[in-house]
Amino acid sequence: MSSPIITDDLNYIYKNLGNLKKFKNKNILITGCAGIVGFYLSSFFKKYKNKLGIRKIIGVDNNSYKSSPWTKGIFNQKNVIFLKKDINKINFKKEKHLKKIDYIFHMATVASPYYFNKNPINVFNTNCMAYQNMLEFYKNKKISILYFSTSELYGTPEKKFIPTKENFVGKITTLGPRACYDESKRAGETLSYIYKEKYKMNIKIVRLFNTYGPGQSFQDRRAVSDFARNIFFSNKIIILSSKKYTRSFCYVSDTVVGILKAQLHNKFDVFNIGNSNEEINIYTLAKIFKLAAKEILNKDIKLILKMNNRVLKDVPIRRCPDTSKAKIVLGFKPTITIKSGINKYIKYLKSLKRI
Repeated sequence: MSSPIITDDLNYIYKNLGNLKKFKNKNILITGCAGIVGFYLSSFFKKYKNKLGIRKIIGVDNNSYKSSPWTKGIFNQKNVIFLKKDINKINFKKEKHLKKIDYIFHMATVASPYYFNKNPINVFNTNCMAYQNMLEFYKNKKISILYFSTSELYGTPEKKFIPTKENFVGKITTLGPRACYDESKRAGETLSYIYKEKYKMNIKIVRLFNTYGPGQSFQDRRAVSDFARNIFFSNKIIILSSKKYTRSFCYVSDTVVGILKAQLHNKFDVFNIGNSNEEINIYTLAKIFKLAAKEILNKDIKLILKMNNRVLKDVPIRRCPDTSKAKIVLGFKPTITIKSGINKYIKYLKSLKRI
């Protein structure tokens, strides 16, 4: 973790959190630890392990996006343990490191639309079956679980419901190419509720909106990673959607502040975690990358608008969270702008010896 950008981000996370004494002498499990949020969360706990008095940190990931250079160096010391395992195939009874866990951040998933078409059954099983297997093992243990859900549950709300509150009942199709992800995440929320009711498990839910930043793999195949790959390895950005498609982008350190606050919340609840101040269309996002390429890489980038109706099938037009509940209940207030966040991401990628 020698990168000054990562160091600054981890310090930012720590300074924006309150009392973290609950993590003292605890064992923490992070599933999906090699993804962007998992990478930052693992890095944060490792950096502040001694200060917070954490006993053990266990990360689980199958590295489906291939090994990323930024994940190396985290799980390399005593009681900071990496298990290269597929969450669908883990036998919790046989894994000694998983028997005594106090906090779980369950984010193992396949979140990129590119992979929804490629392997929908695996997407569904990861979000549903693997999660229930975990709940069954821990149902009678004293444990706190944070389940990572998604803004995809909201589908395409009418204009009057945007920004979207947690109590909005989403309008999503059960038969489209994205349904494997949307419906399995919805089922995961239902599982959380069932096990909370039946076994009094301490579970909270976060619905993440678009998160970006260091740790986002080029194999991720979403707009931010695609545009980053474009400016490093070509002289053009190809935009596959029209200007009417918008998303709200939240820089990863702000997202991690939100999820840590949600994990430490003392009762079952669901929170939107995102940045409602940073809703932009994908074309504007591409222009921010074009500007960053010029300022940071001294490269001139062309923007090419190329509609792809297959890619856009069932894709919601707008996505913007109402985070007032998280602000009031958790004190969550993201501050990092999209331009600042993209600049951080590009500078970080530039600093790597290999990308």
